[in-house]
Amino acid sequence: MNEDLLRFQSGRTELVGVLDLPGRTPKGAALIVGPFGEEQKFAHRVLTHTAWAFAERDWASLRFDLSGCGDSFGEFRDATLTRWQADIVTAASLLCERTGCTEPALLGLRLGATLSWLAAPQTGNV
Repeated sequence: MNEDLLRFQSGRTELVGVLDLPGRTPKGAALIVGPFGEEQKFAHRVLTHTAWAFAERDWASLRFDLSGCGDSFGEFRDATLTRWQADIVTAASLLCERTGCTEPALLGLRLGATLSWLAAPQTGNV
């Protein structure tokens, strides 16, 4: 398994994420969108282990922090649900570009699940 720290642009904001790749060509790819606020801190370990489990099963995954949250740049006061949906669309596109997948899976937890569901129509074949 390879783990790559990524910094990428979503609009004018730089986002930070981790791309987990299996040791061989991925069978698929999953975008992991975590919860918000304190819940994000408590879910970090579980989502990291989930990404590793994907890699063990030859799936790539990308977990990242939304604009104004976690390690990503931007001011929280500027964050909106629309902005975060755009972050998800950008991250899904990057995941497909880096892995060659055409139909990424979206895995969201709590608010991340709601945002993933809202962003899914703009993401293409999910």
